[in-house]
Amino acid sequence: MLDGAEGPNAAPFTRERIARMYQYLASIGRVYIIEVREGESYTPVGDVALSERMIPIVIGDARWRGRGVGTAALQEVLELARRLGFSRLTAHRIFLGNQASERLFARVGFRRDRTGVDDEGHGYGVWVLDLRDP
Repeated sequence: MLDGAEGPNAAPFTRERIARMYQYLASIGRVYIIEVREGESYTPVGDVALSERMIPIVIGDARWRGRGVGTAALQEVLELARRLGFSRLTAHRIFLGNQASERLFARVGFRRDRTGVDDEGHGYGVWVLDLRDP
């Protein structure tokens, strides 16, 4: 579900790496599992985390990408951030060329603030959203 989420040449996601990732995200904010209703049940298709440091989101089940699930989940998280009094959110690393993520964040109001290059030479954008803007 998470392959490619941390860049083109990221190490594979082992159970230990996943546990460390979710422990870290939970230590700096809130983590939510994104589910969709299929008939009478709900199916997990991804996750989103909310903190003032970062707002990572992934729709890992490819059947649900491009169908508005990520947009709906991100909009809900942004409303929660406003209610919690956050003034600004940052999507700290969207890899250049990840057009789906760039479109998702742009769709809900984020703007690319700057670009950078990680330790492995991959370019990324830092996207921000000022929650004080109407």
